[in-house]
Amino acid sequence: MNSRLGLLSALLLVQLSMVVVALLAPIGRQNEPSQLVVFDTNEVDRLTISDAQTAVELTRDKRNWSVSAVPADVGKVNDFLGKLVNINAPWPVASSRDSAERFEVSEENFQRRIRVYRSDNLVADLYLGTSPGYQQVHARRADQDEVYSVGLSNYEISVDPDSWLDKSVLAFPEVPSGIELRLLSDSTESTAVETGTPQSLSLGDNGWLYNDKAADQEAAAMYANRFTTLRVLGLADASLASIERGRIMLRDGSGERTLIISQQLDAGDYLIASTDTGPRYRVATYIAEQLLMSDADFLATENKNQDLP
Repeated sequence: MNSRLGLLSALLLVQLSMVVVALLAPIGRQNEPSQLVVFDTNEVDRLTISDAQTAVELTRDKRNWSVSAVPADVGKVNDFLGKLVNINAPWPVASSRDSAERFEVSEENFQRRIRVYRSDNLVADLYLGTSPGYQQVHARRADQDEVYSVGLSNYEISVDPDSWLDKSVLAFPEVPSGIELRLLSDSTESTAVETGTPQSLSLGDNGWLYNDKAADQEAAAMYANRFTTLRVLGLADASLASIERGRIMLRDGSGERTLIISQQLDAGDYLIASTDTGPRYRVATYIAEQLLMSDADFLATENKNQDLP
């Protein structure tokens, strides 16, 4: 009798354990992270982002990303790819075609479409739509009907090439040891004419020299450092007419570079490029004027009353 009761008790405990496991299992699965898209970020070599009107394409050659044929911000692109493969989508909020339209993640109605490629193979195709909350967006894979709420924001996934380019593309790798500036005419004519004597800064054993005379060391060093932190705003419209304002020749132990600063004739915005035929970028007015030494005084105090060569 006692043995039978013991057996029945054991069976009852097993049944109760199974019930508990069955009840808790869905909760556990719901809390488990689930990747919405899966791909190897190291193998991706092309990425397109589009909205209803326009699109931007990023491509990779070895480790370097580019956008609109100019260097892209590699860190930003890699961070974005990392976010994509780490999207946590454990449970769909909807799974019908009508809901895809309502949440703006359908083929005909979407706020962003992201396509990721490895060579010519499409490895991820994702629609992003409305936002259910702060830094949240509704998302749907192109090959599925389920709609998820995921941790992304459309505003950080821009279709503007300027938001993806490397803003430090023209920055000098180290503080230049030699700088020569040639200013050009302030005329608004299409042909610029060199004016005045070229200005030069050079770093020697005894510090900075300005036009071969002792320079104000703090002012000279501050000016030279600007080339290492130089940042552009974005690509310039190549069709807009402009006039050259100055050329700055930079050199250090590893080589030389020439920066060409020009100004649009109509808008007056400043542009900068590293060669005559290279891409031109928009640059902030105050930065362009600082680089052109428009209000600089580099001579040391004891030399300011002497005639410059």
